[in-house]
Amino acid sequence: MSVASERRDLAAREARDRLAGTLGVHPRRLGGLDIEMANLIAFRLEQALEAAELASHDELTGVFARAHGRAICVREIERAARSGENLSMLFIDFDGLKQVNDEHGHSIGDLLLARLGETLADTLRPYDTAVRWGGDEFLVVLPDCDLARAQRIAERLASDFEVSTHHSVTWGAAELMSSDNFGALVARADAAMYQVKRARRASRDGQWNGPLDTRSTTAQGSEPGGG
Repeated sequence: MSVASERRDLAAREARDRLAGTLGVHPRRLGGLDIEMANLIAFRLEQALEAAELASHDELTGVFARAHGRAICVREIERAARSGENLSMLFIDFDGLKQVNDEHGHSIGDLLLARLGETLADTLRPYDTAVRWGGDEFLVVLPDCDLARAQRIAERLASDFEVSTHHSVTWGAAELMSSDNFGALVARADAAMYQVKRARRASRDGQWNGPLDTRSTTAQGSEPGGG
């Protein structure tokens, strides 16, 4: 065999190996493909996979984008409802993001959002789901997690974010009830978050003296957020 033939054979094997790796099959199953076709198919598949990855994740924060994340959250809630396992949700709002953007520019706001994404990744478990729900709003679904544990996770996340950025988030937590669907659970977590915001404002105005009880929040209705 000539040197040129050996090089062509090697290139063909490399092209088939590349395509096999992308497809997750053994290279022997692609033995009939020539170099050009193997490389073209591998290239198109890699493009499609990259596009799907970009569509499923929020580029700035690294968490799931709204549509893809919502689908995962719905599946987790349905699974927990069938199994009877605990599941909790956090609704997180970045405090004062509009003011940051107005006073310091969107580039600073983007850096802070990216840092919040990193804090979520550092704090959450591998099987938790974080979703960018709106411009400054995030959902987190915590499987196998009761309300008390969810609140501890949220407190640690909020504390770590504030320490690293000197900015704050407000969060609300809700535990899945038998009557909940996805929208109802989001609404309760969102209402719990706004209860905290109202309490903070009332405290600053000298009108709040009692503790918060996020467990009592039972708001129902369509999914909030995403504006």
